[in-house]
Amino acid sequence: MVGHRVDIYGDSDAMLDPVWLEHPKLGSDCDVVAIKFVKPELEPPFMHTPANRISAIPIPVKPGQPAFIIGYPSSLSTGFGLPIWKSGYIASEPHYPVTLGGKLAVHGGLEEGRQLPAFFIDSQTRKGMSGSPVFASYTGRWSMTDPYEDVNVNDPGFWQRADVALNETRMEFVGVYSGRAMGSADDAALGLCWRTDVLEEICRSRKPGKTP
Repeated sequence: MVGHRVDIYGDSDAMLDPVWLEHPKLGSDCDVVAIKFVKPELEPPFMHTPANRISAIPIPVKPGQPAFIIGYPSSLSTGFGLPIWKSGYIASEPHYPVTLGGKLAVHGGLEEGRQLPAFFIDSQTRKGMSGSPVFASYTGRWSMTDPYEDVNVNDPGFWQRADVALNETRMEFVGVYSGRAMGSADDAALGLCWRTDVLEEICRSRKPGKTP
């Protein structure tokens, strides 16, 4: 496996002209950036399918589902540099923002903190996994055109439908892992996963990075 250096400044010596793109609204509150990457010519194309194009079939993404953080915990790898699939579970409503900081709310949880377009993952992650892609896994029955449709086998014409997955297991890219939500390993084993719409907004806005 050949390493590849990615410069994050146009002028690396003076640390000027950042090449990364940051979130247009969150700025430094979002620790995910985008950098245009040119694949080295020596690397085979079949090994570099973009994470968001691996699966063309959407799955239901809900709390309690298995999730896999694919990276290099403590720099571990297998074979010729293959990553480790660290398992965990989606630990919050993935389509609602999480709140970090603030104060205790009357109804429970936190209020007046930072609301971030991310969700929690319950997993014992380690150093070296920040920036890892996260995939959710689902096994069961669902509509491949509308994964949140209430699919009923007793509905008229159900068995003639061509858009229903029956007892299949599929995976979907759901975001990027960015580390523990709390600083200590003694705290709740919750990590933060930034949703795919955050990545899309960063790439679409093309706002030059400012925060080192």
